[in-house]
Amino acid sequence: SVIVEVDVPHLVREEGRGGRGNRVRTYTVWELVEGPAPGICEVTVSFWTESDHPLDRVKDPLRSSRWFGRQWRRALARLRETVESEAPIERIVVAGADRLGA
Repeated sequence: SVIVEVDVPHLVREEGRGGRGNRVRTYTVWELVEGPAPGICEVTVSFWTESDHPLDRVKDPLRSSRWFGRQWRRALARLRETVESEAPIERIVVAGADRLGA
């Protein structure tokens, strides 16, 4: 996916493709809202797909919602653990090398 819009620090919109042959368009919106107390943030993730191919439109409702829901719950739980642990985060490298040169 590619980030297409950022409204710092409250909104990130992504667009991408997935599924068989990358025929299915995917959209993800991350919304961050400050909580009632300092240092608390509520994260809302909206994810949806759009299929152009008739076969994908038939298969999509049958498999997507429960599978994607489970995957997003797991991902958000990992994000919460990472943020709340306050442990240092290891820098991610691409193809075994630091692409930013930092």
